[in-house]
Amino acid sequence: MDPLKKTYPSSPFDCPVYAKRIKHYFIVFLISIFSRLLFGLKAHSGLTDIFLLAGCLGSVCLNAHTSISQEFVFETPASATSEFLVNFAIESNDIYQTRTASIKIARAVFEIVDSVFEKGVVSTLKANGEIVGFYTLKVNDQASDVSFEHELGHLFVKAGLQNQGFGTRLFHHAISTARAKGWKKLEWLCDPDAEVFYSKMGATVKTHCENLLNPSVDLPIFEYSL
Repeated sequence: MDPLKKTYPSSPFDCPVYAKRIKHYFIVFLISIFSRLLFGLKAHSGLTDIFLLAGCLGSVCLNAHTSISQEFVFETPASATSEFLVNFAIESNDIYQTRTASIKIARAVFEIVDSVFEKGVVSTLKANGEIVGFYTLKVNDQASDVSFEHELGHLFVKAGLQNQGFGTRLFHHAISTARAKGWKKLEWLCDPDAEVFYSKMGATVKTHCENLLNPSVDLPIFEYSL
């Protein structure tokens, strides 16, 4: 059995971000119930609506405060973190539940070799001290159809934290880093489930290739002009 298969949060309560939101909306629900019990028989329903509106506004403010107070930091990890990042990538990818290949093949696909740390870029994104995502940029001396001169090798958000804007932050940082290096174009193999995301980022599909993690579905190959 794969030790990393289906290790992402099984319910919203397992994810800190969702848990906070659920708590906020539960508070709003309690406020609305309390206001109706207290004023429902004694006052116009408009007063109840005012209390409900106040609760909703309070929830919005709490959510906004949570987002604003987060401290985002990009860091360059040591090569010793390679195994951790590979496991991180597999867990993130497995949230889509599309992998049919073994864990051995998955580790080979997501491997981060020493040359990536030496000649390329490895960058983690931390929110309030916790790693919420990472990306790599690779430099390949011998480019081919599926081994590009300058490649976005990895871009993964922690399992359960998708759709929180972390992926967008990672992509924009990767693009800025590549431009600072004077690169003209980035290319990469893309998981089919991430195709919509990269299209929204402005990247285009130039062709497709074999998918080692799920041979029944081809991988789109994206490119992005810098």
